[in-house]
Amino acid sequence: MDPLVREWRLTKPLADSDPLLSRFLNGYRENFWDWGDDPSFFAAEHRLGDVRRASWGVCRADVRKAGIVKLT
Repeated sequence: MDPLVREWRLTKPLADSDPLLSRFLNGYRENFWDWGDDPSFFAAEHRLGDVRRASWGVCRADVRKAGIVKLT
């Protein structure tokens, strides 16, 4: 999934003060990461040292609201 032009335009200036975000954006077009949940996998690999430590984000309100994940 590619970002919307607006999303890219709003995110790009934030990368000036965040080296990890800058690294993600600079390599985005040449990589297999997408704009959806993959930034969490990128961060787990580069910040935590192991992509298996990524969380899918079931605590995200937008995911729960969509009914994709139902907690009982």
